[in-house]
Amino acid sequence: MKEQFIKKLNNRQWALYLYLKYQAEENNGWKKRIDILRDLSGHYRFNMDTDKKDLYYNKSAQLLTRDVREINKNGIIQKIIVSDAQKGLKLGTQEEVELSFERELMSILKKLKNYHIKVQKAKDNGQVRLTFDLERDYIEAFINDNNGENNNE
Repeated sequence: MKEQFIKKLNNRQWALYLYLKYQAEENNGWKKRIDILRDLSGHYRFNMDTDKKDLYYNKSAQLLTRDVREINKNGIIQKIIVSDAQKGLKLGTQEEVELSFERELMSILKKLKNYHIKVQKAKDNGQVRLTFDLERDYIEAFINDNNGENNNE
């Protein structure tokens, strides 16, 4: 394998992987983010009293998300962590991973479609169009630099 593909995991990431591996062997595998943060509070410094109300925006939850990405990108760990909004996180089975890939692909395609629409709008800037006096007779995709005001309206 290429050296840049194999990035070393830190202790926190290894603890998360081993925790999820244990959950997959002992339970059904699904663990909610809050349970992971509580069980691994030594690694994520999660405080149930203060951080629970702001679960997805605090530093601990952001670290957890980053760690899941790093484990999935790592060449040494061969398992894939799947995520579900209602169920939580787990090491995925073949069916769960395939479903996760489908959802990720759909998300990428939606983003690509929106990107294409914005690029087309930018390309059309300044072109004349037939509007029958209901709208502007030319396309204006950008605002002027005059404090965000448009003088052509």
